Amino acid sequence: MKSLFALPAAALLAAAPAQAQFLLCTDGTNDRVILLDANDGTVLNPAYITLAPASPGTPIEALVVNNEIWVTDQVGDKIMRFSLDGTTWLGNYGTGSLNNCRGAAFVNGVFYVSNNAAVGTTPAESIVMFDTAGTVLGTFFCDDPFDVLGFQGDLLAPGIDDLDIFRFDLAGAPLGIFHNSDGVSGIDFPEQISLNNAGNVIAAGFTTPNGIYEYDAATGTQLNYWSAPGSSRGVEQLGNGLYITSSSTLANGIRTFDPVSGALVSVIPSISAHFFSDFGGAGPPNPVAFCAGDGTQTDHTTTCPCGNDATTPGNGCGHSFDPGGANLSWTGIPANDDVVLGSSLTPVSSFTLFMQHDTPADAVFHDGVICAGGTLVRLRGRNAVAGAATFPNTNFPNDATLTLSQRGQVIVGSGAVRFYSAFYRNASTTFCPPATANVTNGVQITW
Repeated sequence: MKSLFALPAAALLAAAPAQAQFLLCTDGTNDRVILLDANDGTVLNPAYITLAPASPGTPIEALVVNNEIWVTDQVGDKIMRFSLDGTTWLGNYGTGSLNNCRGAAFVNGVFYVSNNAAVGTTPAESIVMFDTAGTVLGTFFCDDPFDVLGFQGDLLAPGIDDLDIFRFDLAGAPLGIFHNSDGVSGIDFPEQISLNNAGNVIAAGFTTPNGIYEYDAATGTQLNYWSAPGSSRGVEQLGNGLYITSSSTLANGIRTFDPVSGALVSVIPSISAHFFSDFGGAGPPNPVAFCAGDGTQTDHTTTCPCGNDATTPGNGCGHSFDPGGANLSWTGIPANDDVVLGSSLTPVSSFTLFMQHDTPADAVFHDGVICAGGTLVRLRGRNAVAGAATFPNTNFPNDATLTLSQRGQVIVGSGAVRFYSAFYRNASTTFCPPATANVTNGVQITW
């Protein structure tokens, strides 16, 4: 018989969490970490972190640890470390100490990782504690944990064997059961747990009865259950009151859920996403990808002109050679004046024109949609090689000593905002007539 241990009165006081500016969400389909607006779920950067340098298996949760971002890897059995701006891989921790690790928490200088299987000196079904240098500080038993949450000076961890949410102090001593589930009327397979705007605990239920659960912060009593989100992995409440969820069903991907109306709205479909985490960031994300022609309509209203929504999230509208559309990305940092724009997935050798605008817009542009207007600067035209082109490209003499800001006549550090996209030829007269060109997604840079 499980019991709820008595808790100090001070620990029973609920407190709403401070609203973060951004959310991070892991995407195992594309091995990336996505940056989202914490208020409404808008995708701000579909690849804030590209995980490839760390050789990822299945990324589960990305968390800020001091001036780094650590990403747990369930299949790779490690913690992948990246710089706070997401651009630099800093190495891996935990190899040989983790086996089927899942969600985590960073509390009072300790990184707590939920772990399923035994490896080395780590026992099965445990929480593994690391310091910020990656040294294992110890472990403590938890019934097949799937996540860890800092909560009222303690820790909560959901167990998928007993179906309960357990409470521990920060040293790992058990403090009882926060919520006891029967797996029939209550949660059966709890994955991510977090706090909603009221300070109550929410949990993502993976198997029937799947969906989102809310528990009273003081008593652990189940307050609400919403089945609509489906087989949920990750869950967080947005500043606007909607919940953002990730589902095990690939077609669902990331969605927002309105607990009042029950409405589900796709944010990024067709990806295997996992947990969400708060991210304050040093400032607004810069650069930012925007104006995707993938049907998500997160930052504009104009739809692709021929129903040619990109089948690849984040790209511009689909074209005759690739229904996934073409992509505009970047490398470099605006403050360093080393930003290089790169178009990809265009027709193999199509003429590509890199463009800069100085105001936002929302309009059909040839076979695609453009979200920029005002003064146009034609940065450079290039013929794509294998569907890709870059600007500046130092292989060309007239780019060798030229930066993007110089070509666009914008001053680094001025705070000026510019909008970039790449126009490209798509010379099919039967695809979305009468136009024979298209455009990538956009990139916004604050100089």
